[in-house]
Amino acid sequence: MIERDFDVFDVEYVIRRGKCVGNGIFVEEHKHHKYTFRGSIDGIEFDAVFGLSSEHDLFSSPLLILITGVFKSRTGKRTKT
Repeated sequence: MIERDFDVFDVEYVIRRGKCVGNGIFVEEHKHHKYTFRGSIDGIEFDAVFGLSSEHDLFSSPLLILITGVFKSRTGKRTKT
């Protein structure tokens, strides 16, 4: 997160206001459903990749696991404006 200059608020923003890219996939090895959400932050597209644990109740206590995030810029980082 530090290297690519994003934080948990960027991830939350993209999950709430962005769109799911493609279909989620089930990752048997880690027992989670993996999703990529894309949205625009500071005018740059940002992808947040996360997993939803299939071993937790998705309604009463969902477990969201951040896998990675990346700005869709040449460097993969937030560009300073």
